[in-house]
Amino acid sequence: MKNILLIITLILIQGLVYSQENGKQNFLASIVKYDISNFWKWNKSEPHIDTIITPVYDSVKTTLNDTTIIEISEPLGFVGSDYQRFQIHFISVFKNTINPYEYFVYGKTRVKNKICCFQGRITFEKSELYDESEYPYLKEGNVSGNYAFFEDPEQNESGVLKGKSETYFYFDHKNMLRYDDLSSYADGFNNNQFEGIWTNYKTGEVKKCNWGDSRIPDSNALDIGAGEFSVSEDYIQNGWVDYVKAYGFSKYRKKEVKVAKKAENDKWWLDKK
Repeated sequence: MKNILLIITLILIQGLVYSQENGKQNFLASIVKYDISNFWKWNKSEPHIDTIITPVYDSVKTTLNDTTIIEISEPLGFVGSDYQRFQIHFISVFKNTINPYEYFVYGKTRVKNKICCFQGRITFEKSELYDESEYPYLKEGNVSGNYAFFEDPEQNESGVLKGKSETYFYFDHKNMLRYDDLSSYADGFNNNQFEGIWTNYKTGEVKKCNWGDSRIPDSNALDIGAGEFSVSEDYIQNGWVDYVKAYGFSKYRKKEVKVAKKAENDKWWLDKK
């Protein structure tokens, strides 16, 4: 009996030491007290504008320098082993008033010229608050869980999107919870990482489907960029031509770049007459 108690004690101590070394605190019971729907859908009053007013911090000083308005780029994504470009836009996101761990989502997806409506939910499973931050006077953390988005079965080539998601946040100088864009201008910045699969309703065909802000999870063959997202030449023709012309290379003529940027800035999810 004493041996069993000793083993249990050692396991508990080991777990405590690991937790301390890991430098993270369980924040799940606290994150559900907040409404973070704006982390995925920025401006509810103007659905055609995706901007966020964010504080600007100095990593050395402990004071707020200024505020700025950042235009949030659309998520980057792919579907399938050929890294076909996948686009997704959350039109509305609402916190479940009964289950605070769940958010209802409505939006649209686009693959090639096919646009499809979807609805579904994001459910939290874990949240952590970091003990240390690059900005010592701010607290950073993450929240992760699973998602299930159901495209309209009446539309051709539609299916179900399921997988895991992770979003990063921080508490500002006024203790307000914000989308973590503190390093948005730094190499390797990413947020709102979604990693999973898409399953065709009719055929049961399964394809890998990932997306995220600024970078895409598990996209090593597609993304060859060191500091920022850059498309491999092997996959440019799979829906990435306009993106590459608009942001990737300077070898294209100004007219081509202008046309490509216009295409990239198209609000394709809006109902157009």
